[in-house]
Amino acid sequence: MQNVVVSGFQFVLLSLLIERARKSSIYENCYIASQILKFRERITY
Repeated sequence: MQNVVVSGFQFVLLSLLIERARKSSIYENCYIASQILKFRERITY
């Protein structure tokens, strides 16, 4: 059950980040991508 919540939460986060990425610069996108990777590592471990 928790995995469903986490995946739904990740989906919402990703859609928000994608929406922001359209309006932001390449440097910001790189920073956001690194933050997502850190966040995903924290969830999986």
